[in-house]
Amino acid sequence: MNTKDTQGLKSLLAINFLSGSASGILLLALPLYALSLHAGAVELGLISGMAGVGRMLIILPSGLWVDRNGTRWLFVGSTVLCALLTLVVPWIDIPWQLMGIMFFQGMAQSVGFMTLQAGFLKRMRHLDASQAGWQRSSTQLGFFLAGPLAGGYMLEGNRFVPAFIVTSALFLAGVVIVLYRRSSGILEVRERLPPSSGSDFRRLFLLLGNSDLRFVLAIELLGSAIFMIFRTFMAPVAIEALKVPVQLVSWLVITQGTMAMCTLFWGARITKNRSAVWCFCVASLLVIAGTGLLATANGLFVFWLGTFFYGIGTGLLSYSSLTRLMQVEGEKGKIAALFSLSIAIGNTIGPVGGGCAGELLGLQAVFFTPVALMLLVLAAVMWHARRQNSEVIRQKTEKISC
Repeated sequence: MNTKDTQGLKSLLAINFLSGSASGILLLALPLYALSLHAGAVELGLISGMAGVGRMLIILPSGLWVDRNGTRWLFVGSTVLCALLTLVVPWIDIPWQLMGIMFFQGMAQSVGFMTLQAGFLKRMRHLDASQAGWQRSSTQLGFFLAGPLAGGYMLEGNRFVPAFIVTSALFLAGVVIVLYRRSSGILEVRERLPPSSGSDFRRLFLLLGNSDLRFVLAIELLGSAIFMIFRTFMAPVAIEALKVPVQLVSWLVITQGTMAMCTLFWGARITKNRSAVWCFCVASLLVIAGTGLLATANGLFVFWLGTFFYGIGTGLLSYSSLTRLMQVEGEKGKIAALFSLSIAIGNTIGPVGGGCAGELLGLQAVFFTPVALMLLVLAAVMWHARRQNSEVIRQKTEKISC
């Protein structure tokens, strides 16, 4: 990797850290602010779900824009809009209004994430497998460590305005880096394509013929669904059901994020000589164990233990998808758009489904939703693997008979 690429990668990782830190503060601030507006379980789910709806509507058109026009100005515009919408949040006093704000903020934040993902994909050819998790690790360092730690102190005593102001400033700091380090080509993903939107969409759907990409999209959809349930309901459950103070809630988030980051950093060692099915099954069992503990915990230690196992499981899920993503060839804007779309779908169905479960069975019961989802998917994976093995054995038997 030459000096320009190295500088660009470092700047890209710094922007991911800043964006992650901003999102980490929102991880605590938004559910708690919604609770202060007396939002119920369904309303909490819909507030998060509306952000996912916004992402789904914008992400494919923005992916096509990236391949034709590059990422810089799309990142700058979407991130500035995201910062402005964040400043509006503390002046909202009705949950339904907050849903509307989150719809547009989901659009803006998703476009920003997609442009960063496209920029990292461009540099993946210079990286080895052990570095596949660098971008997500830098984001999660802010999202699960710096952001929640700062948010826990700023939100003490329900002081929401400073938290949202700092969040907006962190988003804008990423914009400053992009504009200041323009010469390093941080976000310059552009493909030479014919001027036809119809052919753009055809090539986008042709990418779905790649089995590695389908594997990545499926894992990201599943992982984002179960994570958004955690993000939306962890703080309300800890505070309302277990009477945990806000500062301790931030350390629960940090525990989950730290375990996910460690798994991403050392994923190459953990998964060495292991199949994709093995990795997925282990990750699923860890997520099931973690969310099962979260759903049944009657004290802080068991709840903390649940976040511990959940963090390892989600980290392993992320690593297995990112290593597969390195094997996908094609136009990076479109790949990043499909990647972000799968996350947006998960971000929508996860909290809405969890909110419905919480409304019917009680707030803490939302964590049974990931358990049921992972068990169903795990059963489907095992059935598919068994069917493939049977087919291989049958073919071998036929060859021997011949």
